[in-house]
Amino acid sequence: MANFADGIRLEDPVSGLPKIGKDGLEKSWTNSFKDGHDWKIEIVLMQTCADQAALHVKNHGKVEGNPVELDSIEIYTIDDAGKVAYIRTYFNPPDGQQLDPYFLQQKTS
Repeated sequence: MANFADGIRLEDPVSGLPKIGKDGLEKSWTNSFKDGHDWKIEIVLMQTCADQAALHVKNHGKVEGNPVELDSIEIYTIDDAGKVAYIRTYFNPPDGQQLDPYFLQQKTS
């Protein structure tokens, strides 16, 4: 958690309800690794430019005990203190599977 800014903003996925602050980030990870869920990430490609990093990530996991593999594009922004301040992820669930409702919450205008 020391690598993240106090006010970090996580859009996981983009278009969903953002998770704000270290508490929001921790709750998102706790949800991702609850019983029956497991994830390992493989960085396929990473490009950095100025204060941003763009990654193609292959996500290998289990959701409710069932194997899942999906690709994501993730954009990380680093603040002036060298901490991750903003993460945006772009992904869709594999065919025939639903995302956890936690991740599907939509922003309201």
